[in-house]
Amino acid sequence: MDRGYAEISIRRQCELLGVNRSGLYYQPVGESEGNLRLMRLLDEQESVTEARTGIERYFRFYNQERLHQSLDYRTPAAIYLARG
Repeated sequence: MDRGYAEISIRRQCELLGVNRSGLYYQPVGESEGNLRLMRLLDEQESVTEARTGIERYFRFYNQERLHQSLDYRTPAAIYLARG
């Protein structure tokens, strides 16, 4: 694909190559810090039981300790419990 090649339009180049044009404009987004932390945690585990314990610990942190900007710096647990 050559964006500077004026003789054949981008649309036609994509058509000839069998490439979807929208793929040219896609900007991949990296993993969130939370996902990277969870993946590192899983990589460190030696057994299924250890992995389960680590995941439970992460979810407890995420839902009960970590403040979320989108929740006005409250935890999901606080929001849930406030609903009554």
